[in-house]
Amino acid sequence: MANSKKSQSNDRPNAPPDLPAEAEIVLRKWVKKGDKLVLGLSGGIDSVVALDVLELLREPLGFSYSALYIDHRISADSSKWADFCAGLCHVRGIDFRSVSITIDTAGAGTEAAARKARYGVFAGQDADFIITAHHLDDQAETLLLQLLRGAGLKGASAMPEIRELSSASGERAPRLLRPFLNLARRDFEAYARAKNLAWIDDESNDNTSFDRNYVRHRVFPVVEQRFPGYRATLARASRHFAAASALLDELAECDAAYAISAGALRIDALCKLEQARANNLLRFFLGRAGLILPSAVKLEEIVRQCRGSSDDSHLSIELGHWQLRRFAGSLHLEPAFKLMPCIVKWNGEARLELPAGRGVLVMKKAIGAGIAARRLEQQAVTVRTRYGGERLKPDCKRPRRTLKNLLQENRVPPWQRARMPLLFCGEILVWAPGLGVDCAYQTDAGEPGIIPEWQASTAAREAE
Repeated sequence: MANSKKSQSNDRPNAPPDLPAEAEIVLRKWVKKGDKLVLGLSGGIDSVVALDVLELLREPLGFSYSALYIDHRISADSSKWADFCAGLCHVRGIDFRSVSITIDTAGAGTEAAARKARYGVFAGQDADFIITAHHLDDQAETLLLQLLRGAGLKGASAMPEIRELSSASGERAPRLLRPFLNLARRDFEAYARAKNLAWIDDESNDNTSFDRNYVRHRVFPVVEQRFPGYRATLARASRHFAAASALLDELAECDAAYAISAGALRIDALCKLEQARANNLLRFFLGRAGLILPSAVKLEEIVRQCRGSSDDSHLSIELGHWQLRRFAGSLHLEPAFKLMPCIVKWNGEARLELPAGRGVLVMKKAIGAGIAARRLEQQAVTVRTRYGGERLKPDCKRPRRTLKNLLQENRVPPWQRARMPLLFCGEILVWAPGLGVDCAYQTDAGEPGIIPEWQASTAAREAE
């Protein structure tokens, strides 16, 4: 069971390391007066020290802050830790919130999945900065673990002092700020003892069956006997890797300017590059969509399949919850979820939420444009997915044609055709995204109309 600890000593405590001064240097670089900060508080010694330091700096720097506990629901004691964190904040008069998350480990380990879910919560906070208590030992552990997993330059790069977060809603997200990266774990421990702070001791941190704990308790103590400055040395190596990775990103951006168009990667441009540069461009393309990057072997296999496939082939490559699909000479990134047919009745709402990841249909009022509102009053209006055989006449000067032919003519990828919503009045197809309104339902000049606008789901928008 996890224990709550309070540092006690009969000896006079040593002077605490100047954590506030070190953190203040970083905070002054980024944080402005009036900014809102949210501290990721776990109840462990690192985040408890960070809570104490922020309280000292709050008034001098003029920021406001609150604390956030994220319950990963992995430990049976997680609710007790939430109560402990709530008590700490209550005593100090700090706003506190606890959020429970569900971890999806498909395609990733527990630690990686928990981090992804945690950062998703961080990105949704109403704040200017998320503060974490990562330190020098975390940098060293992460670097060694990444190297042992065969990571490339990006994986071996240092945790940055500041990092942009992206919100699933597309709204502005706070930035992640790490003001303690130049301090070691022992500095936190000395500070906590000197200030007589209380914290939670999670016994799972001593379980060396976990890779990070094994490195922390078995590997680095031996390394330190021979190389006492290993923390700073490994952090410096990580910064070198980060600089080299940034150069590769700049090269990928140069290639992307020519090779990536409308969210798709041109296969001819990819295949003209030599293997290492093609891998780099493909890695950039996938990383920009937020995917967990595949191994170098997988990247090479994707490029090989692109070189060997023809434009009329049905190339489809699985990447966890995503698929790479070939269409019209380009690679398209598409969510891998399968959609079932659906019918949703429209009752005049301005926004119609569509089921199963299909997004939202926004119905805008207009005059002399869109669908004639009076025609929609004659029969029930529904939103459906394709079932085959639909016909539409968006151009009054041309004959009615099959929806399939219109979609092919407009070069709509097959997987998008299955997802797009179609508006029916009774059994007549009235409107299709990107194709327009059927001639018989178009408005006359000055007549009230409805203009549908399809907003695809976040995952689909990122893919497209």
